Amino acid sequence: MKKFILPIIVLLVLAILAIYLSSKPVKTTDEVDNNFFRVDTSKVASIEIIEKDKSITLKRDNGEWNISSPINYSADKNGVKSALDKLASIRVDNVISNNVAKQKKFEVEDSTGILLKITTNDGKNSEFYIGKSSEDYGRSYYRMKNSNDIYVGNNTSKYVFSKDVNKWRNKIIIENNKDDITGFSIEKAGQTYLFAKDSTEWNIDVAGKTTKADKPKVDKVLNYFAKFNCKDFNDSLDAETISPDILVKLNNTQLMLKKESDSKFWAVVAGNKQVYEISKANYDAFDSEFSAK
Repeated sequence: MKKFILPIIVLLVLAILAIYLSSKPVKTTDEVDNNFFRVDTSKVASIEIIEKDKSITLKRDNGEWNISSPINYSADKNGVKSALDKLASIRVDNVISNNVAKQKKFEVEDSTGILLKITTNDGKNSEFYIGKSSEDYGRSYYRMKNSNDIYVGNNTSKYVFSKDVNKWRNKIIIENNKDDITGFSIEKAGQTYLFAKDSTEWNIDVAGKTTKADKPKVDKVLNYFAKFNCKDFNDSLDAETISPDILVKLNNTQLMLKKESDSKFWAVVAGNKQVYEISKANYDAFDSEFSAK
């Protein structure tokens, strides 16, 4: 009789355990998401990005994004949009650990991770870490600032946020509607070249002599007029000390270009104190021989 009692007891214990587990609340993916981070990006007022000893703050002012720290400068629209899109797409599946010792392994602490401080228009703040990506780059790890829970979720490469401040700056030097441009001038080597559009063709006037312009070369210049992005910024140079090799005039805009060396080229817009670094290809486009062969 005794040999039947033990199996019966085991079966009874297993049945009770099964009933208990089936009645215990389980966190669903949606519940985990809601307890982590969700944001309407149209209501984000600022993003502070802290990586080790570096901090950068982006703020929205009257609909426009600017860098407010460590410098004051207009922000790169595409870079901010990419960051907001990443924030909106964050989804986590579950907590994989709450062991403090594992925070460094998953790069969700101060020395290895990126801490984001998000403030919305109503003054609410969210602070969380974006950690490393999984080995197959399909997942990322996250942790709220004041929690030990480490989450795994969809991949949000922290390198979207891990940038030098200059990478967040608006790199546009000048911007125009290309189709509206009917004339401009380039002054270089003591000579002035006047460009004028006649129907669909471009002509050049040099000292009263008019010739047809090389269309591909003019088109390249027009593309720069439409949107001329710099390569980098030089904040140590005084714009007023730049003596241009090339002076470009387009309507009320004066663009000054300077060759510093074979590898350094500067651009300055009259009335703007910023000195931009441009590429050799940028400089050469304005230093071309524009007459048609």
